[in-house]
Amino acid sequence: MKKLLLDVHIYVSLLCAAYLVMYGVSAICFNHEVQASGEDVQWAQTITVPVAETDQAVAEAVRDRLDLIGWVPFWRLSNPQPDQFQFFLDRPGKTYRLVLHQSTGQVQVTETRKGVLSVILSLHGLNGIPNSAWGNSWGLFSEISIWALIFAVISGIYFWWGRAAERRAGGGAPRPRIRWLRPLYAVPGRLVMYRLIRTIHLFTGLGLAALIFMYAFSGFVILHQDWFPGAESEKTMLVVTSVIAAQTTTPVTQENAEVWAQELAGELRLHGRLNKRHRNEEGFWTFDFGRPGTSEKLRVRPGDEQVTLIVEEGGFAQIMNRLHHFHGFGGGLRFFVWGMLVDLTSLAMIVFPLSGIYMCFVLKKDRRLGWFVLGGSTAYVVGSIAFLLMLK
Repeated sequence: MKKLLLDVHIYVSLLCAAYLVMYGVSAICFNHEVQASGEDVQWAQTITVPVAETDQAVAEAVRDRLDLIGWVPFWRLSNPQPDQFQFFLDRPGKTYRLVLHQSTGQVQVTETRKGVLSVILSLHGLNGIPNSAWGNSWGLFSEISIWALIFAVISGIYFWWGRAAERRAGGGAPRPRIRWLRPLYAVPGRLVMYRLIRTIHLFTGLGLAALIFMYAFSGFVILHQDWFPGAESEKTMLVVTSVIAAQTTTPVTQENAEVWAQELAGELRLHGRLNKRHRNEEGFWTFDFGRPGTSEKLRVRPGDEQVTLIVEEGGFAQIMNRLHHFHGFGGGLRFFVWGMLVDLTSLAMIVFPLSGIYMCFVLKKDRRLGWFVLGGSTAYVVGSIAFLLMLK
């Protein structure tokens, strides 16, 4: 039974290895706010102008007729000229700005190609893409990989626990009973390397098991938010009084806005980290403070005593979502520590499968099934990246 469980542990680990490496790389990029640059390409095509009840439906119909895939943000729909309808399209690796001339049916497209890094970042947590059958397959692959990771972590803890119990009972580490592992003892250098890789594999799994499990579980919640309570957030708008805002007479600029926002947060007892700030033409500043479970948006103008505060509180599914996506180092000691843990977990997600691959091909005498599982999953991940790069 233990031998069968070990085989399942090995092969499910190989199945999710490529996904974990990609996931770890993208998580490090997110944590350090690495952005992908792009280049613009312009082209045009004439279509039959669709007729629909809403602008959103028209934009999606134009997308489909151009054989494009992706999301149409509803807040970026506009009519720059009476005859023109402009919208944007987002998908992994590319963004599009489309202008439909309604009298002629010509669509002018500005395509921004963002490269490999953008695709990798977009695949992180992707569940599907509108107008794309492939997107659904990636969502299925993500879910299988997450379940495989959860099983690998739990079964790995089981093997470690059993091995520790055997050592306590026997007074030492027994020589291996697996026949094809015995030759390792005849080659001292190879045995040392195997023990080193095994130790690295063990402690990257054990030391960060809680965080790895949290990311795996929260990833599953993101894929199926409607299965869990608290998928919708509750918003509350309050009008509060701020002495600091009322006494601010000097101009607030982009250079000193962060300091002013932190002073306001301290006065109003806001506990989140400052994520975004924006100033409109009327002089109102909007500051977004966020932490897992709660989002606080402050709208304030220097010199005004009254401040508008919008508090958005999420349930279990929203907390898991925000905890999964929470990254960065700014905002105080607790956020810095969390950022360090995210980096360590991301590195573990890279080292854990790579060390597991090495151990698998040392332990297994017949490696054909291992190559098939690892090669198939890796080919799917690499092929998906190439597919999104080459797709129109």
